[in-house]
Amino acid sequence: MDRHLRQSGDRLRLEPALVDDAKPPGLLRDQHAAIREEGERPGLLQALDDFDDAEGMVIGALRLRLSLRLRRAQSAGKNGGENLRPVHNPRMLNLLLALLAVPVIAFAQAHEGEVMLYTSLVPEDLTALGAALERKHGVKLKSWRANSEKVLQRALTEARAGRHEADVVETNGPQLEALYREKALQPLRSAHLKDLMPQALRPHGYWAGTRINMFVQSYNTRLVKKEELPKTYADLAHPRWKGRLGIEAEDEDWFAMIVKELGEEAGLRTFRDIARVSGLSVRKGHTLLAGLVASGEIPLALTTYSHGAEKMKQRGAPVEWFAIAPAIGRANGVGIVQKPPHPRAAQLFVDFLLSPEGQAILQKGGYVPANLRVEDRAQKLPLKFVDPALILDENEKWKKLWAEIVLGPGK
Repeated sequence: MDRHLRQSGDRLRLEPALVDDAKPPGLLRDQHAAIREEGERPGLLQALDDFDDAEGMVIGALRLRLSLRLRRAQSAGKNGGENLRPVHNPRMLNLLLALLAVPVIAFAQAHEGEVMLYTSLVPEDLTALGAALERKHGVKLKSWRANSEKVLQRALTEARAGRHEADVVETNGPQLEALYREKALQPLRSAHLKDLMPQALRPHGYWAGTRINMFVQSYNTRLVKKEELPKTYADLAHPRWKGRLGIEAEDEDWFAMIVKELGEEAGLRTFRDIARVSGLSVRKGHTLLAGLVASGEIPLALTTYSHGAEKMKQRGAPVEWFAIAPAIGRANGVGIVQKPPHPRAAQLFVDFLLSPEGQAILQKGGYVPANLRVEDRAQKLPLKFVDPALILDENEKWKKLWAEIVLGPGK
């Protein structure tokens, strides 16, 4: 006894049917499923571990059913049957299978109903994305938010422990590159990848950029005059800036790229001069740093994000930003974990985030969109991009130099 699909009107149903073939491997699980507490045996679909199994079972049944019909048609044709003709068109068979599988996929998507995101996005942008995703696809966005280092730590810890809580990770490029190297991500597929700026794509294809964090210098317009703004980093090693400069505590990647662009020897000398002459107030968190510029506690910050400064301006704060050449950009990106609990919802979210609709929401939040179909003037700036692979490969070197020069002795 086996099960396969019979057709009744325009509906498909599972019915027992006698089959003389051996059943395909993996088509059916053990039919002696655990008895529920109330004494009911779960149905075949209910007994499966997840909807990937359900989809595989139904498609396998369809293959078996169509294969049997094919054999019977061929046999009838050989025996002179007038109404049944042999069929030798594999393309037609594949088309039928694809069409019949669509309701199963749609059912699985509807059943998943939610996607779990680990991210560094700010709450207001998460809220906007979540509302639009649910409106468009009926999928609820759940999230756990922290800085990029904590996002990496949690995602890696869970992957190594075999826990599968996250579906998608959206955070800084170097952290996503680390997840890729730890084999915690699966290959990323989306129809929107072709529309992304080249710097947002990785050669290996396991994650892609969603938004560009543009490092800029921001200042309090009540405390710093526009005409006194520095034109080079060397200008910051001037007594007028003593006690007036701030920097974010974990921007080693920005530091590495600036120093390399200036020439390593000259770049390191410049930052040593800035630290010695002017000093640097180190604060943890770009949002905090932008807020301190707005309040006037830090007149000029070296490493704020353009979107952070823009948000402060939109709220009426006395903040403006500019960029000392070379300006540095870093792609924040998205990846799907190796074994997501909601695989189809995860793919829906990634496609939505990379689409013009999702990218427009990020742009409204002040980010530079990675999708070139959503135009932004910052996409045309001569930015130097952080190389996440290089930052990982030389991580210890730049952490040591950062601690020595920027954080100070003993940090």
